[in-house]
Amino acid sequence: MKILVTGAAGHVATLAMPGIAEGHSLRLTDIRRPEHLPSGSEFVKTDLLEADGETLKSLFEGIEVVVHAAYVPSGERDVYSLLPPQIDRFDAEMKNVIAAQRVYRGAYDAGVRRVVIVSSNHAADWYEHAEIHARLRDMVYPTDYPLADNFYGWAKASY
Repeated sequence: MKILVTGAAGHVATLAMPGIAEGHSLRLTDIRRPEHLPSGSEFVKTDLLEADGETLKSLFEGIEVVVHAAYVPSGERDVYSLLPPQIDRFDAEMKNVIAAQRVYRGAYDAGVRRVVIVSSNHAADWYEHAEIHARLRDMVYPTDYPLADNFYGWAKASY
């Protein structure tokens, strides 16, 4: 199976790569090259936000599954950073929504049948903060209403 992994140099993709690579052919993409490439994989440097239509089209050609793990941090260091304040993170978080839409569209146009989103829990993060940490529940259920804690989660919850 030919799998495209976006955000391939990122923390989550790097951790998942050995399992994803097992028995699959990988095309990896990110704005920077991963430190370690699985044997037989190909790397295509791509900025999902800036790539033109032809670049995106070629990125998805021949792909059977997309694992979308690309992410633009909205905080100084990570999502839990105090700076900038949450209310000032819309622009950064909107970039993640746009990147996800470009991945969905690229996959759709190329006939990719499955897209796996390595997403944050921000579409339901307030359940976690308000109830899970208080041990009032142990998981968020598909029937729960979206309860986003930031703009990115709000956009993800609305898809």
